[in-house]
Amino acid sequence: MNELSKKDIYFASAEDWMIPIINEKKNFDWKLSVMRWYLPDDVEIPENTMKTFPILKEHIEFIINESNYKQFLTQRYIRDRITKSFSACLYEDEQPAAWGLTHDYGALGSLHVTAKYRRKNYGKEILLSLIHQCRELGKTPFAQIEETNAAAISLVKKLGFIQDRRVTWIKCFE
Repeated sequence: MNELSKKDIYFASAEDWMIPIINEKKNFDWKLSVMRWYLPDDVEIPENTMKTFPILKEHIEFIINESNYKQFLTQRYIRDRITKSFSACLYEDEQPAAWGLTHDYGALGSLHVTAKYRRKNYGKEILLSLIHQCRELGKTPFAQIEETNAAAISLVKKLGFIQDRRVTWIKCFE
């Protein structure tokens, strides 16, 4: 902590024991605690029953507007994620109905199903697509989910993900 500058204001995947240490030197603007889940390599998952497609650049603004995490997202970040990594989207009437992508640290995330298409297995189909794409790259799929997000936790448990540990994302005041 003593080697950080005032411009070092972001902390990613901080474990619980780190938070008081960071907070001794820095004041938090915001923090987001999540539980990390991973899918062991030996867990078999089903194939998709619906065809997914990559997220298109023209839908970035729509995706941000629909997100529960819009305060953490920018158009630049989403554009970066869909051009530098993989994503999955189900379209209805040429509009995204459900989608997910990978974050810059490798987690599967930003899984979202618009209200009109919930309870139709769209979230599962997106997650299955992301898992398959991740495994094709030889990586272990993992996700970070808020502990209050019962629907997402239920979904990852059904697919065989294992709870790992709580991590926190922090932005400090400069």
